[in-house]
Amino acid sequence: MTKTFTCRELGGVCDEKFSGNSLMEIVQKGMQHMQSDEIHMKKIGDLSNSTSETKEQWFERMQKEFDARMNDIPLFVDNGANAVRQDLPFVERDAITAVLYDPKANKYLGLKWKKVDWDTLITGGIEVGQTAEEAARMEIAQETGYKNIRLVSELPRYDSKFFHHPKGVNRYAHFRCFFFELVNDEREIVSSDELEKHTCIWLSREEMEQFRLPEGHRFIFNQVIGR
Repeated sequence: MTKTFTCRELGGVCDEKFSGNSLMEIVQKGMQHMQSDEIHMKKIGDLSNSTSETKEQWFERMQKEFDARMNDIPLFVDNGANAVRQDLPFVERDAITAVLYDPKANKYLGLKWKKVDWDTLITGGIEVGQTAEEAARMEIAQETGYKNIRLVSELPRYDSKFFHHPKGVNRYAHFRCFFFELVNDEREIVSSDELEKHTCIWLSREEMEQFRLPEGHRFIFNQVIGR
């Protein structure tokens, strides 16, 4: 199955696209392109001198991305304020994204972050020994305090590459995604650490569509509303 990567995704400086049936085929096309002018050659040299990632580690990481696309798992690469830092290696993480819906109010819960310019759904890492659903339930409890929720469905997976400002690392995250409904308003007290991170906001569908969600979160929300 043919897959496509851009020059920038391969470490270059432009959005030229290269397609192939294997990662090696794509890399060979990309390298031929990137050796065609001084700007690309300089970027390759700068990247080699500034990263601790070996060629073998880079190829292993890119192979995982290629395999994910072969499995029809979309990959979202942030090119805005949270664009990956070319001088830093990637830190991989299994994580969750959760949509929490209040059927009585017909609203969805969003997080407006305080120390970084983020608007997101509920999200967090999967710890060792946790199932993805357990991690999602724990993140909802920790970040919102809501105790009684009902799993409606598991949503499609996605991968994401971005610079994680709070952690100070390039994140390559593999997300499992869930849709929950609020059963009632019973809540635990949210910790001061969580309150310092973000504010919980209930939003209508129209308001959520204006919320500045990352591409992966928008993809998941669109699954919920049937787009």
